Amino acid sequence: MGAYEVGRLIFDLRKDEHLAEEFRANRDGVLERYRLTQEEKKAIRNKDVKFIYQLGVNPYLIIGAGGCLGLSRVELILALADAGPHPTERTTTYPGPSPAVTEQLKKMAAGAGPAHPSQMKPSGGRRTT
Repeated sequence: MGAYEVGRLIFDLRKDEHLAEEFRANRDGVLERYRLTQEEKKAIRNKDVKFIYQLGVNPYLIIGAGGCLGLSRVELILALADAGPHPTERTTTYPGPSPAVTEQLKKMAAGAGPAHPSQMKPSGGRRTT
């Protein structure tokens, strides 16, 4: 049914350890309790972070749900690096992460970049404060 319902599932999985345990044991049973389309259920089963992000689910929920979905931090970073702009950003002129940021995220995931995004050097002459 969209970003709200998928986001609600992810939020519930993060906050309710019993539900998270049940989800790991009986994913389909838990998915049936939420008003999700077949495509959304498939995306969750397949750990399709890019689809979930492009649906409009809050990226902070997605990042925090890696463990519940069975994804490593590296898998999450790589999926989000290639996901493009978030749907809410399409209402502005924000083009999504710059290619330099995307490349830094990929390096981080491979263990070759800074350990945390705050250690990334600004690109394109932009000032950060």
